[in-house]
Amino acid sequence: MKILMSNDDGVHAPGLLALYHALSTIAEVVVVAPSNEQSGCASSLSISTPLYTHELESGFIAVNGSPADCVYLALHEIYRHTDFDCVITGINSGANLGQDVLFSGTFGAALTAQLFGLPAIATSLVGGGAKGTG
Repeated sequence: MKILMSNDDGVHAPGLLALYHALSTIAEVVVVAPSNEQSGCASSLSISTPLYTHELESGFIAVNGSPADCVYLALHEIYRHTDFDCVITGINSGANLGQDVLFSGTFGAALTAQLFGLPAIATSLVGGGAKGTG
């Protein structure tokens, strides 16, 4: 099984790392995530700004764009010859409940994957030190 992961809290977010470690025990997982926090950007795409990628020591790929940009680039450029089984986004720091999903970059990344025919799951966590919605 091959899984593409992304988020909206940024490539260094603890939720992304926790999800990666959990999923990599059962599947081949690649991560393409924003280089910085993109909470609240929904499914926005950068159409007039150049996007750049940077591979980290971890093998994760950081993108200077939105979570939807990350999923789009992963599917159409970076891993265009890879057949992913699904896309899983998160773990978002904070709730994505009700109408919040309309603004969530974590949900927007999953929605982008679904628009291109891939099953997708957006994950969130509320508790402890959660910083809010995103």
